[in-house]
Amino acid sequence: MHIRHANVSIYVKTLGIRKNTQKRKERLLEFELNQEQADRLHGPVGLYIGALTPSEIAVSSLAEVMAIKYSISVPKKNSFFWFA
Repeated sequence: MHIRHANVSIYVKTLGIRKNTQKRKERLLEFELNQEQADRLHGPVGLYIGALTPSEIAVSSLAEVMAIKYSISVPKKNSFFWFA
C-alpha cells in the first residue's frame, strides 16, 4: 500500500486482521506521515457479523459505512451477546 497524499482521506479502512493494520500504521510512519495521519487507517473493514464470503464481507462493509454516515455507535466483536 502506498499513500502519497494521505491528507486527502479522512477515514481509511483495510481488509485483513487487526495485527496487519497495526503493522501498516507503523509502515506509514516510515513514509513521512505523522501519527495523526497514520491513525486515520482503521481495520479490519466492516461490522462484525461473522462474515466469511466476499458477499458477506461486502454487506458488513456497507453496514459500517451506513453506521459511520449516520453516526451510529456499533459494538465491537464480543462486546455483546449473540442470540442462538
